[in-house]
Amino acid sequence: MSTLLKRMLDRNRVSQVTSTLGTSKTALELGNSSDDARSARRDFVLLKQAFDQQVIEVLEQAQSRLSESDRDFRRATEEHNHQEQVLRDENTDLQRQLEVYRLANQQLEDRLRGGTFKVGRVMNFLNRHNARVSGNWPRLKALLEKFKEGSLPPDAWKTQIQINAADEFDADPGAYEYEVGSDDEESKVPDTPKPQVALKISTVDLTGPSSTESTPAKIQRKLFGGSKPKALTDFQLRPSVYAPSMTDTLDPTTAKQLSATKARESLTQPIIWDKLRADIQELMRSHMSYDEALAAARADAEIHSHLDARHLISMLVRIIYWKSLDRTPWAKYVPSWCYKEAESKLTKALTSGEVPIRWPSLRKDIQDDAVEIMAALYDSVTEEHPG
Repeated sequence: MSTLLKRMLDRNRVSQVTSTLGTSKTALELGNSSDDARSARRDFVLLKQAFDQQVIEVLEQAQSRLSESDRDFRRATEEHNHQEQVLRDENTDLQRQLEVYRLANQQLEDRLRGGTFKVGRVMNFLNRHNARVSGNWPRLKALLEKFKEGSLPPDAWKTQIQINAADEFDADPGAYEYEVGSDDEESKVPDTPKPQVALKISTVDLTGPSSTESTPAKIQRKLFGGSKPKALTDFQLRPSVYAPSMTDTLDPTTAKQLSATKARESLTQPIIWDKLRADIQELMRSHMSYDEALAAARADAEIHSHLDARHLISMLVRIIYWKSLDRTPWAKYVPSWCYKEAESKLTKALTSGEVPIRWPSLRKDIQDDAVEIMAALYDSVTEEHPG
């Protein structure tokens, strides 16, 4: 009996120990699970915060790009309106000049006609060869004078001219019929171009296509016609270091630029205008000297405030195509809307197979120009005095 009781007590003791160990293990597992849950909650909070921050940054970037695009669009629209106004003003000015030239041409034609038409000779002719002018012949002479001057007779004049032919006494051809090609019809018939007289003028032509700067785009397209068409993604669209300026381009409606002829006349050195790079030409049109324009184009500073946007965008198209953005210091400061306009124009050029004119490097000296000018002067002198 004691042995059985001992066995039962031992078994109970083992059961209690086992129960105690199981309870401890369960408690430990529950504790570990609680720590894992807290760690998971903490990680979730951190991940959510990071995700929310990324969403905010993406939205801010999208809003920034949207604002930039909207600003660039408004600026491009404003520039388009400016250019349209400039072209409208230029058209008005050209129409005015055309009217002035037309009047001057009419005066010259009247003077030419007056120089060949002699009233006295006509009156003398009418009184010769068995013909005689009688009656109020001064009125006839006055009418001829008005014709010579190209003016109309006074409204108060009431003139009737009667012609009698003794050898054709019974002739009655009726009232005079206007001839086709008379002065009344000439105003309705287009003027026939008058032949121009070629005059030999001893002027040295220094504006010819002396370099690739003035090579027409069509010729360039033939030169590169065999190459594979490129896409916009093949080009560097912004300088490696891009710091767009808030300074605007030249306002064409308020700034008065020099004509290319006036700017060329300001050159005091032996320089051929057509060999100058486009940015130098445009800076000189903005009242800079050649030395000032050259220094500005070479400097690491903005120059677009001196440039008309239309010409600036054309230059950017050439610079991008010929991969010269990083070799043109002022390009890094050009506003983004100008680049977007240039991208659009370059896309159209690539689609149509056109190749923009080459964008050359700035020249280091002008000695070659001096030699070319001297050669042109020598050729001009030898043509005037052969042998």
